[in-house]
Amino acid sequence: AQDNNGNTALHHAASAGLQRCVELLLTHGSPLFAENNDKLTPCDLAMREEHHNIARLLESRMVFADSNDTINEAQLYGPGEEVYSGLRTQDLQEAKDQLLVETSDMLNIPLFTAEALLRDNEWSRESLLEKWMKDPVQCCQLAGVQPPTSAWQQCGGETTRVNLTETQLDSVDDKNKSDQPEEIVCDICLVAVSVWDVPD
Repeated sequence: AQDNNGNTALHHAASAGLQRCVELLLTHGSPLFAENNDKLTPCDLAMREEHHNIARLLESRMVFADSNDTINEAQLYGPGEEVYSGLRTQDLQEAKDQLLVETSDMLNIPLFTAEALLRDNEWSRESLLEKWMKDPVQCCQLAGVQPPTSAWQQCGGETTRVNLTETQLDSVDDKNKSDQPEEIVCDICLVAVSVWDVPD
């Protein structure tokens, strides 16, 4: 039962500092979590009126409430208010899918690679991006996936450039190309690049 202000007997006893009355009401199942029209519980009123012993008693009962003292959702939510039911599996799957697509687009990598990279980074895009910016190839290798083209391209900046030394360039004769290419390893991305040798 509540008065016009929404106060229960426990609200009045707590506000007045009647500890024995509060204890008696609690043993008979008075609702701990009931709020008055000002959204205050009996514990809130005891604190406001500086009845600290009663406030501690009510607070400890609220913290260690058993199944008989659980919150009555009908008291908490007014008519038309939606009751929060927590995250559904479908919500989590949608959030995961969105994270995968965004990461895949951002890094210009396939979805399965994005998933492996995110799993390796405990689904933290920030952690993944930090590792990706340092060394995308190593980031992929640590996740156990083949580095995509975009990872190799980022090794040398915006695009992969093969840096050939002057001696390597001197050995190439544009006029007389052989049918047997020589392979040179790129200093930037460590990929073998074919260079046509000058025949002896």
